[in-house]
Amino acid sequence: MYYHTLLTIIDKLPKELIESFDLYLARLTINQKQQIDISHVSIKLGIEYEVAEKLLNMCHKIKLVKKYPVIMCPVCERKIEETNYNNLYSDLKKDYFCSHCDEEELNVTTDNVYIFYKLLKKPDPNFNNKKNIEKKNNTKSIENKSFTQKILLSTEELYDFLYSPSEKNYDEMTKKLNSIDANYENTTDKGTSLNDLIIYLLNRCNPFKATKLVITETNQFDCTVVNEIYIDIEKVMPKESIGKISFLNEMGSIFLCECKNEEKTPKGTYFQKLHSILVQNKLTFGIIFSKFPPPTTYKILARETYLTSNIIIISIDKIDLEKIIIDKKNFFEIIKLKIIEVKTNSTTDLSSTELI
Repeated sequence: MYYHTLLTIIDKLPKELIESFDLYLARLTINQKQQIDISHVSIKLGIEYEVAEKLLNMCHKIKLVKKYPVIMCPVCERKIEETNYNNLYSDLKKDYFCSHCDEEELNVTTDNVYIFYKLLKKPDPNFNNKKNIEKKNNTKSIENKSFTQKILLSTEELYDFLYSPSEKNYDEMTKKLNSIDANYENTTDKGTSLNDLIIYLLNRCNPFKATKLVITETNQFDCTVVNEIYIDIEKVMPKESIGKISFLNEMGSIFLCECKNEEKTPKGTYFQKLHSILVQNKLTFGIIFSKFPPPTTYKILARETYLTSNIIIISIDKIDLEKIIIDKKNFFEIIKLKIIEVKTNSTTDLSSTELI
């Protein structure tokens, strides 16, 4: 098991449920580990709400997770403030402002209090080593297949074919990720640290070849990427397999990236600049990599750009990079969800859905 602490309650609940919950916890991203809710566990494990609540409360007692209350906006139902049981009563008397829907002087009640859980422990390292060996063996068997066979793989196997860094690769990416927070003498060196990480990351992807050495008469691109799996999928692919790989075609045969390693939210003008360059070069996809999340206007701009010019620009920040490098989330899962988010104008956390 990933979390051996669960063995202490395995005689109190069905063994299959404990094993499923163990795997569920192991697959959570960094952010999801900080905000586990009963409904999500219930849906993911296919169990009754009351059973999920009992399971999480038992895990709270054995100190695998920590239970805490969150005050949610009564208008948009998004998080306003995380609190604790000692301060909850006094916190409910405050007037709140919601930064998500811009509602002011909100009066909250106990009806607006939701219970969440934080995962307190890390997975057992010995289990992870065994899992990495199994994954490595699985990757070798995938490499022996033809391209057509690879596309017909299960979704999980397909993503492993597209992106499956070695442990050495992960170590190098971790060093490069840490380097973006280092102190540099000038902004050029600081910017280069993020750029180098992104080039290295993109070149770990089987379909991509990335470089920062492309210069035109008017621009030097932070990162230019060739997508070598760009095909007329409707002609060469079985219909049942098109959905698994269609997002690669939406990225085009070439796409561009901007890298912004700044100690603040990246400016909206960066989005406009990248959009302008894509239009000038008749490209349809771009990525803005940044240390901090994009401004609140990003989703509006991204949606309008997609609807008016069929250009998709996604944003990947340090939190996403930690999921990819530290949590070892598959890079292509992140890309696919970001594309879906722009195309559907979704406000849902798509990582908690079954879209992958």
